[in-house]
Amino acid sequence: MTSVFVSYKSSNDMQRIKNVVNHLREVATSVYFAPDDLFGGEYMPITFRTAIASHDVFVALLAPGYTESSWCIGEYNYAVHLEKQIVLVSIDKTFRPKELSKYYIIDYEDEGFAMKLRSAVNHTPIGSNKSNRQDYPLLQLTNGRDARVIACEYVIEWAERLRRHLQKTQQDDTHARFLWDTLLLLSGVIQDINWNAELEKNYPVLEVHIQHIFYENPTLKGQLEQIDKVIQRAKEIIRQQGI
Repeated sequence: MTSVFVSYKSSNDMQRIKNVVNHLREVATSVYFAPDDLFGGEYMPITFRTAIASHDVFVALLAPGYTESSWCIGEYNYAVHLEKQIVLVSIDKTFRPKELSKYYIIDYEDEGFAMKLRSAVNHTPIGSNKSNRQDYPLLQLTNGRDARVIACEYVIEWAERLRRHLQKTQQDDTHARFLWDTLLLLSGVIQDINWNAELEKNYPVLEVHIQHIFYENPTLKGQLEQIDKVIQRAKEIIRQQGI
């Protein structure tokens, strides 16, 4: 049996969502379902990424609004980035993302739904190596927001957190390294977003700036200056997208 992370849009049919979760709990060793597993005070972007990374299968519950949610798209794209086994479940047959039209989607209303779900979750992809798994496409938000912009906004937010922490503590401590690790994690996620030719040259510079915050700067002054470079580069990328 396997462990499962459930990705869903909270405004969709919650009864159907819970029914799918209950089916999953019958066939998986553990199921991460945010309403039951998220605790107060947790920072959700990191909590969800950690949960996705630690579970074997990513189950996306597709319904209207899924591709308009930055949370859902972020979860899905991160699962693709980690080459997780992905199971697509439609809880509303009127909704089919065009990017996923060629992939098998289990329909909630199909006869034998529970058996199909069990088979999909416990199915071993062709070959045991991740590189042999089905190559799922990254999704873009359908509400006009570009995934690159959202990713760069996260970079700016976490870089500013790191800058405030260093200014307050005046030292490179465990929490500073946690914030820096988060920036490195975000840079890994950004790497898998499909950049256009104009942006291709900017991403490596952004990643290097993040790496050099501590790699090349032993002094607090140098670290703060490097953080400013990270923020400036991320803002430049956002401007190039016309935001």
